[in-house]
Amino acid sequence: MLEGGPQVTAPMAVTFGAQEHGWLGFGVTADLRRSFGVLEMYVCRKCGYIEWYCSDPQNVPIGPQFMTELVEQPGDGPYR
Repeated sequence: MLEGGPQVTAPMAVTFGAQEHGWLGFGVTADLRRSFGVLEMYVCRKCGYIEWYCSDPQNVPIGPQFMTELVEQPGDGPYR
């Protein structure tokens, strides 16, 4: 546990909105109030197997400022 700083609780998400701070906005951090692609986790209590799902994936912003990249795959496989 970190000591000395504020503790923040935020949902797990694919990315967050950017928040500028500092002199003339030269510092950028994640704005934990603006989450995109909230992640849902399903856990088997017997074996520990986990499945992740992203809610609203079509509205996840794409770009380096969000640390996301659109990767297109041909076909109808699981990574479509």
